[in-house]
Amino acid sequence: MSRVLFVVVLFLGLVFAPVTRAGIRKGHERTVYGMLESIDSSGKFISISILNKKTNEMKNHKIKVDSSTKVLLNGQVATLSALPIGQGLTVEVSHGLAVQIQAMTH
Repeated sequence: MSRVLFVVVLFLGLVFAPVTRAGIRKGHERTVYGMLESIDSSGKFISISILNKKTNEMKNHKIKVDSSTKVLLNGQVATLSALPIGQGLTVEVSHGLAVQIQAMTH
């Protein structure tokens, strides 16, 4: 009986392990740090420069924004257009969409 239980548990672990790992796969949710390069005129994307640690080069990335994206400037709720170009940002991204953008001016 214990041998059958062991086989069943092992089988279930092998079947459901990939599903569990896929749910937390890197790339779905992340925090990125970069510098604001531009805001799309339609307000649907921002472009930020992010330092590639391996090559030590800056690379531009487009990140989608929408009306649910929370924008904070110096800890206060702000509009996307209030962010100065060249400003350092912390962006929380989920499934390619900026969930929250934080900026601190000096």
